[in-house]
Amino acid sequence: MRFTLFLLLFLSSCTSVSTKKAMQLQLHAIEGGLTQLDLQMRDSGLVVIMLDAECPICQKYTLTLRELEARYPKTAFVGVFTKWNDDEAITSFARQYELKLPLLQDSRHRLVRALKATTTPEVFLFDPRGTLQYRGAIDNWFYGLGNYRPHITEYYLEDALKALYEGKAAPVKVTRPIGCIIQQ
Repeated sequence: MRFTLFLLLFLSSCTSVSTKKAMQLQLHAIEGGLTQLDLQMRDSGLVVIMLDAECPICQKYTLTLRELEARYPKTAFVGVFTKWNDDEAITSFARQYELKLPLLQDSRHRLVRALKATTTPEVFLFDPRGTLQYRGAIDNWFYGLGNYRPHITEYYLEDALKALYEGKAAPVKVTRPIGCIIQQ
């Protein structure tokens, strides 16, 4: 019980992080050059997905990410690789799992630290002003490492995206992501 309370307090404090610094960090774009998250922003916001090419949970979520990107075309989706995967490994991952979204490299973990990211996959939804609206798990498919439900019952990211499209606040602001720990 204490751990759960501590975790909820910790995660809620993470949502108050100033994202201006995070949005302006120069990150290596796999297609070449440097870019910033604020340059990726679209009319209805931005979803940043922390990824690792070797994380099996990231691999399993690629279909979901493709589907969400197709359903919410006014929102930018950007994949950020947090482990040192060379450009070829990242390109191979994108090709194998048919990811078309922009892919960035954060091997020095500047963005990871700015957002206080802990896990891959972990998502961050920003509104068009760059305010963090949701962070955490994509949904509740996984409830532990190697443990997943046959049917998803909570669609955290999609519910937050729907709310953003309707001009409302996300129904859930923070959840605990399940996946591979980002080694810092």
